[in-house]
Amino acid sequence: MSSYEYKVITAPTKGARGPGVKGADGRFANSLEQAINDLAAQGWEYQRAETLPSEERSGLSSSTTVYRSLLIFRRKKRDDLGAYDPRLLDQPATPTLLLPTPDGNEEDSESRDAGADHGLSALLRRRAARLFPAGQSDKSGDAPSADAGTDADTSQDNVTPMRRKAAD
Repeated sequence: MSSYEYKVITAPTKGARGPGVKGADGRFANSLEQAINDLAAQGWEYQRAETLPSEERSGLSSSTTVYRSLLIFRRKKRDDLGAYDPRLLDQPATPTLLLPTPDGNEEDSESRDAGADHGLSALLRRRAARLFPAGQSDKSGDAPSADAGTDADTSQDNVTPMRRKAAD
């Protein structure tokens, strides 16, 4: 349920001049129009005009009743959750996984077009085959382990003298 806040202002008592406005009635209507449009620009919706009695002092000991014209506006409360009109979003389409071709190899792009497997596992298999040709695997047939690098990495010739002492 929406809740509203209200704003009440006094109706203008004097007309405002404007382009093309003639006569006292036109000026009065112009001043009402300006007041309503100013508050509408701030998000207030015009509801109605009311004339209500108001007691005022006249002299030292007497009072009189004066009738005031008021303009009433309303708007939805900003912190009210009912002011927001939630809607369901459309279901997103199934995302497509775009995988790059390894090194732009023409053979791979042609095999993809020919109906080859487009999955991540196929991409990883192709990259592993390119990085580790069939003759470079270890005894178990798997890819080389992380600590099995090139001969230059494991030889003692490339170890600095400080590290050689620690290794001995």
